[in-house]
Amino acid sequence: MFAPITRSMTLTLGLCSVALSPYVLADTATEKAPVAGALELATTSVTAQGLGNNTENSQSYTTGAMSSATRLNLSIKETPQSVSVVTRQQMDDFKLTSLSEAMRQTTGIVVQHNDSDRVNYSSRGYSINNFQVDGMLNTFSYMKSDSDTIIYDRIEVVRGATGLTTGAGDPSATINMVRKRPTAQWEAKTGVSAGSYDNYYSYVDVGGPLAFDGRLRGRSVLAYRDSDSFRDKY
Repeated sequence: MFAPITRSMTLTLGLCSVALSPYVLADTATEKAPVAGALELATTSVTAQGLGNNTENSQSYTTGAMSSATRLNLSIKETPQSVSVVTRQQMDDFKLTSLSEAMRQTTGIVVQHNDSDRVNYSSRGYSINNFQVDGMLNTFSYMKSDSDTIIYDRIEVVRGATGLTTGAGDPSATINMVRKRPTAQWEAKTGVSAGSYDNYYSYVDVGGPLAFDGRLRGRSVLAYRDSDSFRDKY
């Protein structure tokens, strides 16, 4: 009794689907037709500038590359040794005007004052004897004193032996003091400060192109400090 009705309904639905399919295809073709006068967006250029070797005016507490460990300009992440960098911005913000003050802010470095003017730096249980200026190793004792940091762009510290750059390795560390570089345009900066016990300090920093369309440049940094002490007759 129910079988003929079921077959009739199936046949009716099949015919409806066949009859409607051409109209559905026609509507789809109409919607996908290209629209004349489409809006074309203008070209957008995206530029970026990363950190370089110099840290002055970068407003950063790190550097884009350093070469004290391997002589290659690698980032700190790519350098295969334990390294730290004290940038110019950090020295200015924290008033790190001496090498000892900068080393106190460096990871893994111990600063010891043997007396008023003799300072010793150590790392990993050994005294630091390797000091570099612009990557060049020096053995002059006066360079190891508590020098002024106003002339340096950054101070790089490599903890552990640096046999690739200093010959015989030293198990403590190597301190590389990188000086400021001349600027492409004329720039001048000056500053004064005063502290307890008549501690007066001033500096003048001037640099810029000298000749040959700026290919020859120069820079001069002068600093003066006058201070008394809490010690009598010092």
